[in-house]
Amino acid sequence: MRILGVMTMAMMTAASAGAAAQRMERTVTVCSGMGNDFAIPRAQSIAAGMFAGIGVLIDWKSERACPPDAIRIGFSQHTDRDFLPEALAYAKPYEGVNIVVFYDRLQQRGQPNRLPGLLAHVMAHEITHILQGVHRHSESGVMKAVWTTDDFNEMAFKPLPFTPLDVELIHNGLDAREIHMAALR
Repeated sequence: MRILGVMTMAMMTAASAGAAAQRMERTVTVCSGMGNDFAIPRAQSIAAGMFAGIGVLIDWKSERACPPDAIRIGFSQHTDRDFLPEALAYAKPYEGVNIVVFYDRLQQRGQPNRLPGLLAHVMAHEITHILQGVHRHSESGVMKAVWTTDDFNEMAFKPLPFTPLDVELIHNGLDAREIHMAALR
């Protein structure tokens, strides 16, 4: 009986490892512009590292090389003060494609040396909305609805984490996205 229990645990562990390995192979293409701004490539690298930590590889492309099934990030340089006044960006999760970053608002937040880290978090947050396919927020981490001063200070030194529920919803959303894209082909 004890041997059967050990064998069952070994099979469950192997199945979990197989599922994790399968998730490591997932790639999401994200396209963005403004390639001449120093902060954007650095932010893309930080955001890619955040997603790589949960088994999602981000393949960054320029707007000119953007495939039809990619997520697209646009940057607003002259955001209307009255349009979503507290927001740094927004996504259209039910559409599954478009994100707008209010780049002028990010630049106004202060220290230029912190801009890449802040932009990385904003992009990761909005990409997560697209991947999850819903508009929801977490109590902590990168998917908080409103970041505190402590959060901004922390992200200057290390990325805010995804919660376990965020990770689960991202992978579930990727499953749904893959099924949807396969149906369109």
